[in-house]
Formats: sequence, structure tokens, C-alpha cells
Amino acid sequence: MITLSNEIYLTIIFQLTIIFIVNAFFNTYVRNKQYLFFCIFSVIIYTIAYTQINVLSTGILWLSMTIFSVHYSNYFLRATFLSTMTILIYISSDYLVTYTFGILQIMPSSITRLAISALTYLILALILKRFITNRIIQNRNNLEVITFTSVMTFLIYFIIISVERFVATEHAMEKTNFLFITFYGIASTIIAASVIFIMNKNYKAKNREIELKQLISYSKKIEINYNELRKFKHDYMNILLSLEGFIQDNNLHSLKEYFYSTIKTSNNIFDKNLLNLSQLSNLEILELKGLITGKLMDAMQNKVQITVEIPEQINSFPIPSLDLVRVIGIILDNAIEATVNTNNSFIRFAIIPIKNSQLVIVSNSCTNSTPPLHKIKKNGYSTKGDNRGIGLSNLDDLIAKYPIVSLDTKIENNCFTQKICIKNGGQHA
Repeated sequence: MITLSNEIYLTIIFQLTIIFIVNAFFNTYVRNKQYLFFCIFSVIIYTIAYTQINVLSTGILWLSMTIFSVHYSNYFLRATFLSTMTILIYISSDYLVTYTFGILQIMPSSITRLAISALTYLILALILKRFITNRIIQNRNNLEVITFTSVMTFLIYFIIISVERFVATEHAMEKTNFLFITFYGIASTIIAASVIFIMNKNYKAKNREIELKQLISYSKKIEINYNELRKFKHDYMNILLSLEGFIQDNNLHSLKEYFYSTIKTSNNIFDKNLLNLSQLSNLEILELKGLITGKLMDAMQNKVQITVEIPEQINSFPIPSLDLVRVIGIILDNAIEATVNTNNSFIRFAIIPIKNSQLVIVSNSCTNSTPPLHKIKKNGYSTKGDNRGIGLSNLDDLIAKYPIVSLDTKIENNCFTQKICIKNGGQHA
């Protein structure tokens, strides 16, 4: 059993406070009253455990913090990675400061050393948040690699430090641990970067394959439209020829009846199935046009009224076309699903250039029982059951990647509307 001084108690409390703050900085979903109680409880348990099992209590802290974060995020990989990095960064910053003081032969007070370690920790956390967590973990393959790497780093480090704490001198332990975490960190970073690079190449290859399939699908839709147009033209010419008999007999009454029962009806059918999609010709991004055409034609087959408004030619967007396809695909899939059980179902799609921006608008009919937005955007939510949601939460994640893109969602008068504003500038599709 270890007897702790008041100074060590205060140091433990300060260190844990900084760690819990950074964990909440990474895992925004744990910012709640339960997390505050968890922090207070963890300080008490960790302090008691430290007097009994020394550094082994760090493993308990990591495990409990990871379990808590996973529970509130429902996203195992992300929560595990961020919780692990929260502790690894603190360990790294602490040893970095200690080893630097040793090289410079400086003997600062414990308060000064603790303050500099905390400042270093916060700086490293900010760097990680800005350049890694907001970019790399957006891709699941990348997240799997870095989660495995970070957890293995912590476990190996934890085993080594636990052994050394009982067999080595303090100076030798700090030097050994610093060298270990430095070299292991470099090696794991190189390995992770290599794996991520390979996965990204495979990811891009799959994306190109998806784009090719979408182009093929678009070509088939165009062929269907063309065949329908030829069929309509043939039928319409026959109808016009059939008018000749009424005209020759000067039978105005029968001509009116025939016109309203046959010609006008065929014209309405023609408008609903072809003319409503005519403005898609102004969209010159083939993969996006193919997606929209396919989705809207599927909706038409389900008796959904379609309106398309693209008043000007659109040949590019300032974000990658693949992400735009994913975003609009999610929105249209949700729109089609929402209209299934509605009366007078409709979907209105528009791409409208405005000053320095492009505005993509999708509106669809919905029922009075449509859940509120905060519930719809919950990860995995679907009206068809748990874990079947198409993913408005995924939509938010995709849009969050681009500062030039904003999303406005509202439900009003049984109409669900999503407006995507894309400012001009940046990488073009």
C-alpha cells in the first residue's frame, strides 16, 4: 500500500481533471451531468486504487472512460480511439516534458512541471483534434487502423510501465518509457500511414467503380426515356390521324369527346413521366444526373408527383462529386421513403444558382406523425425499425467535412425540406 501526500493528491486530481476535460473536448456527446458524476467518482476510485496497485490504476481509468464514452456515443471505434488517445497524449506530453528537463538539466518545481505538462498536453490535443480527428476518422477503414494502433500502443506501454515500476529506478523508468513511446509511436505512425494510404487507394478505386455503375445506370435510364418518347410519338401520330374521320364528317361533338378522353389524357401522361424531368438536361455532371434520374424515376413508378427545377446549366460544384452524390443520394432516399404513406405524395428537386453559391433544395410530403428533427438525425434511426436508418446523421458528418457547405432542414405543413448551400470556391467536382 502506498501512502500519498497532500501534494500527490492534488496532482492526481489536477491530472485527472485535465484528462476528463480533453476527453469531453474530443467526445462531445459525453458532455452531460452523468459525465460530471463519472469524473468525480473516477477521481475517488482512481486515488484509492493508486494507493493499492500503483500504475495499474491507469488501466482501470482507461477502461472505464472508454466504456462510458462508447455507451453514450453508440459508436465503438470512434469512442475507443478518442478515449485511448486522450490518455496516450497525456502520457506522451508528461514524458516529453520530463525528458526535456532532464536533457537541459533543469530541476523545476513540481507545480511548474505539472503546469508545463498540462499546457503541452492541451496543445497536442488541439493539434490532434484539428488535423487528425476531423479528417482521418471520417473514413471507417482509417478509423479501424488507428483505433487498433492506439489501443495496442496503450496496452503495450501499460504492460511495460507496470513491470518497470516495480523493478527499475525512477530515472531509468522515465528514460525507457520515453524512448519506447517515441520509437513505437513513430513505427506505428508509419505503419498506420501505409495502411491508410493503401486503403485510400482501394477506396478511390471502389468509388470509380461506383461512378461507372452510375453512368451505366444513367445511360439505361436515358435509353428508357428515349424508347418511351418514340412510343409516345408513334401513338400520338396515330391519334392525330384518327382525328381526320371526325373532321371529314364535321362531327364536332364526337371530336370534343374524343379529344378530352384520349388526346388530353395522353398529354397529361406525357407531362408527368417525361417533361417533369426535362430540366435535368441542364445538369452536366453525369454521375449526379444519373443518380437523380434513377431515384426520381423510381419515385414516379410509386405514383409520386415529381417536380424538377434547374433553370441554368450546372457543370461543376466546388466539392468532390462523389461526396455530393452521397449527400443527395441520402436525401432522395429519405424523401422517397417518407412519401410512401402520404396522400398527394410529391418530391420537388431544385438546383438554383444564387450569388456566389449553389442552392440544392429537396422537398417532400410527410405525415403529421413525422418525428422531430433531433430524433430523425439520431444515428441508425429509421421509421422501419432500429438500425435501419438511411442516415441523416451520416449526412451531417459528410457536410461537416466542408466549411463551404451548410444544411438547413425544416418540417412545416406536412412538408420536409432540406436546403444545401454550397459556396463557390475550393475543389470542383
